[in-house]
Amino acid sequence: MIVSVPPPPVPGAAAVVSKPPKAWLRWTAVVLCTAGWWLCFDLLRLGYGLAASNPWLQAQCGETPATAAAGDCQTVLASRWSSVPLSMQPGATRIPLAALGMGYFALLGLWYLFVGPPTRDRRAWHVPIALIVLLGGLQSLQLMLVMANVLRQWCVGCTAAHTVNAGLLLLTLLAYPWRRPKRPITSNPTPRLALGALTAGLLAFAAHPLYVLTLTMSNSAVQLGKLYQQLTDDPEFARWHYLRQPHADLPVEDAVAIGRPDAPCTVVLFADFRCPRCRQAHETIEQVRQRYPQQLRLLFRHFPLDRVCNAGLERTLYPHACRAARAAEAAGMVGGAEGLARMSRLLFERQEQLDAANFVEWADGLRLDPGAFATAMSSHAASQRVRADVELARTLGIKAVPVLFLNGRRLDYWRNPATWELLLGGEPTASAAATVAP
Repeated sequence: MIVSVPPPPVPGAAAVVSKPPKAWLRWTAVVLCTAGWWLCFDLLRLGYGLAASNPWLQAQCGETPATAAAGDCQTVLASRWSSVPLSMQPGATRIPLAALGMGYFALLGLWYLFVGPPTRDRRAWHVPIALIVLLGGLQSLQLMLVMANVLRQWCVGCTAAHTVNAGLLLLTLLAYPWRRPKRPITSNPTPRLALGALTAGLLAFAAHPLYVLTLTMSNSAVQLGKLYQQLTDDPEFARWHYLRQPHADLPVEDAVAIGRPDAPCTVVLFADFRCPRCRQAHETIEQVRQRYPQQLRLLFRHFPLDRVCNAGLERTLYPHACRAARAAEAAGMVGGAEGLARMSRLLFERQEQLDAANFVEWADGLRLDPGAFATAMSSHAASQRVRADVELARTLGIKAVPVLFLNGRRLDYWRNPATWELLLGGEPTASAAATVAP
C-alpha cells in the first residue's frame, strides 16, 4: 500500500491566512449603511407627509408645535434642495434626494456585506467604491452648508444621515490597505465577487429612485384623475359641454316612455343591463325622475354588448345581454310603461344573475302574465325592437354604453345631481320635494 506523505514545510515560509482583513470594519460599515438606508427611508416618508417608522425620528421631525417652531425636517424636505429635477424645464418631475440616498446606502451596504476591505494586491477594486463614497461625502457637505447658510433650518434626520455618511467615508479610508501585510493573506476580492457585488449594488441604487419615480408618476396620475373628476362634476362645466353638443334626431314615438307622457324633458338612455355603469346611470335617472316627476320622462334604448343581436361588435363583452334586452321589451309589451320600469329595475338589480335567469319566473314575480310574457319575449317584434335600437345607436356613433341624451343633446357628465337641477330649471316642485327623503 502506498501512503502519500505531505511535503515538509519550507523553512522560513509563512502560512497563508484565510481570515478576511479588518472584519470589524466590514461589519461596522454594514451597520452604518443599514442605519443610513433607514434614515433615508423615513425622510422619504416624511417628505410625502407620512409618519416616520422610527419613533425617535418621528418625535424630532414630525409635525408638532415644538418641531415646527424649530423649523425641523418639514421645512428642509419641502425646499427645492431636497430633490433633483429630471430635466431643466419648469415643472419637471423631481426625484427626492432621500430616494437617491436609499440607493446609495444600499450600494455600499451590498459591497461591504459581500466584499469588505480588500487585500493590498486587490486594492484597485476599492478605488471605485472610495470615489463613490467621496462624492457622497461632498454631497453631504454641500447639503449641510445649504441648511446652515441658505435655509437656516436644521433637519435632524438629514443631519443624522449626513453624519452616518461621514462615518462611512472614514471607514472607507481605513479599509484601504495602506501598508503591506506582515504575513501572507488570501487575496480579496476575487474579480468575479467584486464585479457581482458592484453590479448588484448599482442595480440596487437604480431601483430605489426608479421605484419612487413610478410611485410619483402614479400619484400624479391619480391627482390628475381627481382634478378631471372635479371638473366634470362641476354643474356649470357639464351644462357648458352639454349645450355644445349637436342636436340628434331621436325618434320617440316607437318607444315606451317611463314617466309622464307630456313631460317637457326627455332622457333617452342607451344601455346594457349587464353593464355596471349603465346600472349607475339608470339609478341616477330614476332618482332625478323621482325628484322631478312632472318634468322628466325616460325612454330606454338597448345597446347590448353581445354579438347575438349586436353583430357590429368585435367581441361579446356581456353574454346573454340580448336575452335581457328582449325580456325588458316583452315586459313593456305586456305591462306597458309600468311593466317596463319594473322589469328594467329588476334586471339591473340582478345583473349578476342574468346568465341563468328564468325571465318568465321573474315576470310572474312582477305580476305580469307569464304566458303572455313568454310569447312576447320569443316574438319577432321583441327581437326587432332590440335590433332597431342597436341600429339607431350605430347611426349616432355610439360604441360603448351608457350614453344619455337630454332633449336630443348628448349629456356626458350626468353623475352630479346639481347638474340635473341646473339643466331642469332649478328646484323641484313642492309635491315632488315632499316625496324625497332629505
